[in-house]
Amino acid sequence: MIVVKKLAIVNLQSLDVADDFTWSIKSSSEEEKIKFRELLRQKLSDGGEILLAVEGDEIVGFAVIVDWQALPNTKFLDVMEVAKSYRSKGIGSMIMQRMIEEWDTLIALTPSSEPGFGEKLRNFYRRFGFKAITSDIVEPVIMVRIPTDSDKLKEWVEYLEKALDEYSYQTYQIQPILHIWGRRYAPWLKYTGDVYPPLLKEVKACIEEQEKS
Repeated sequence: MIVVKKLAIVNLQSLDVADDFTWSIKSSSEEEKIKFRELLRQKLSDGGEILLAVEGDEIVGFAVIVDWQALPNTKFLDVMEVAKSYRSKGIGSMIMQRMIEEWDTLIALTPSSEPGFGEKLRNFYRRFGFKAITSDIVEPVIMVRIPTDSDKLKEWVEYLEKALDEYSYQTYQIQPILHIWGRRYAPWLKYTGDVYPPLLKEVKACIEEQEKS
């Protein structure tokens, strides 16, 4: 029987790792499995949280959830994978459902841009209420799930509006020197300009929906 549970460091060494993870582990050697356990240990030490899908004492799927730096009190799905021989059995859905139940807040993620999988993954995440807030032209695409009953909605609006005000002011102030320091400022400007406006729009829409109900 496969169950999904949160990982605690104390339990990590007692768990085996499935042989056919294709993205997180380079091979099924014991050396690679040790590296995988150390990766999970490091993620926990850095403040992340991990959901494991286990069959008996074997890890067959996992997800790493971290704080999303773009917005206070929100989460980001850093990575999720199911071992190849366990795919198409609903394990990914089990992990997603547990994640939503565990963290009743705004959750963001970036679907894989690997050719042939991007749209399939987006459709998968849409089933759990995620919506793309950035254009396909901009990579990586960001999807978010915003709980309409959250008491954090107005707090997020205030934060985003303030961030956008500061963004507009600083853009105006540094515009004359962008041609000199463009590489230094561009990543911050691009992130703020592309993500915050559509995110603010979606959060406001959730507030309107909340007020109607």
